[in-house]
Amino acid sequence: MHNCSINNLKDAAEVIHRVGRKTVGLTLDSFHSYLSAEDFTDITNLNRNEIFMVHVNDCEKGPRTNMTDANRLFPGEGAIDLQNFLSQIKQVGYDDYVSLELLRPAYWDREPEEIAAIGRESLKRLNI
Repeated sequence: MHNCSINNLKDAAEVIHRVGRKTVGLTLDSFHSYLSAEDFTDITNLNRNEIFMVHVNDCEKGPRTNMTDANRLFPGEGAIDLQNFLSQIKQVGYDDYVSLELLRPAYWDREPEEIAAIGRESLKRLNI
């Protein structure tokens, strides 16, 4: 996150507000929100129409500054309080698409059907 020009929800929301177009919005990502050490309650400052997509994933435990996309895990297997993350998103009225975004090279050699099945079950446990 330190190498991104916009690396927190407050700044991203400010850009959305300044642009002021219905075609510009946010993709909320549990992994990036966790790495930026944001309080998930900041999500409730958003308008539902500003959220275009939600990425759900978990993260290995350890220093956040050392984490990369390769440290992503299936939901429920790591350090992120996903129930809180999703609760805040639901509070603003978002009830649209959720995308499982793993990007973990350790999963790439496994059968796609296996990854899809594990992913679906992990999302079901979160009531998605």
